[in-house]
Amino acid sequence: MIEIFRDVKVNWLGKRKLYLAISGSIMLLGLVSLVVKHGFRYGVDFRGGTIVTVRFQQKPEIEKIRQLLRENGAPDSQPQELAGRNDVLIEFQGAKEEDASAGRSTIINALNKGFQGKFEVLSATRPCWRHCTPWAGCSFISVSDSIRGFTGRPQSLQLSMTRW
Repeated sequence: MIEIFRDVKVNWLGKRKLYLAISGSIMLLGLVSLVVKHGFRYGVDFRGGTIVTVRFQQKPEIEKIRQLLRENGAPDSQPQELAGRNDVLIEFQGAKEEDASAGRSTIINALNKGFQGKFEVLSATRPCWRHCTPWAGCSFISVSDSIRGFTGRPQSLQLSMTRW
C-alpha cells in the first residue's frame, strides 16, 4: 500500500464542533443561494423542449443567431458555441409535447432566413427526462420501502451487505 503521509494524527472528534459549524455554514450558504436565485435553473432535460446541434461552414456570430431565433418564433432559445469547431448547440423550450419536431423545424426555419445553405443539422433531440423524473422518485421510494419491509429496519441492508 502506498502511503503519501506517514503517521497522520488528526483529532477529528476533539474538533467535531468546529467541523460541524463549517459544514453547517456551507449548507446554510447553499440554501441562501437557492432562495436568492429563486430556485433551481432546470434545463431542457427537465422542462421539455428540443436540443439542436448545428454545424456552420464558417464561425457564426452567436448574437446574429440569437436575433434570428428571437425574430422567428423562438425567443426563449439559448444558442451556445461549442469549442473546437463551428458548431452551435441550441436549446429551445417552446416545443409542444404533442409535436416532437416543432422545435427542430422552428430553429431550422429561423436559421435558413439568415444562413441559407451555410449550415447542417448534426442532431436534434427531445429529452424525455421530464416525464421520467416523477416515476424515478416513486420507484426509489418503492424500493426503499421494500427493503425496509424485508429487513425490518433501514440500517440492516448495509449491515447485511458487509457480511457477504
